[in-house]
Amino acid sequence: MSKVEQILASNGRGMTTRHKSGLRGGRARMLLVALVALLTAFLFFTQPEVVSAFESLIQR
Repeated sequence: MSKVEQILASNGRGMTTRHKSGLRGGRARMLLVALVALLTAFLFFTQPEVVSAFESLIQR
């Protein structure tokens, strides 16, 4: 038995897959995308040119 096989055999946990944590997880990534989209929309729609364009559309 080689040294690698001995280490693997003595490992109590075995080879298990771990869940991704932090920003590598699926939920966290979707939350980050949503927050960036909301921030971009907020910055876009608060610009004076955009506000005036919407006001002119509403008054028609």
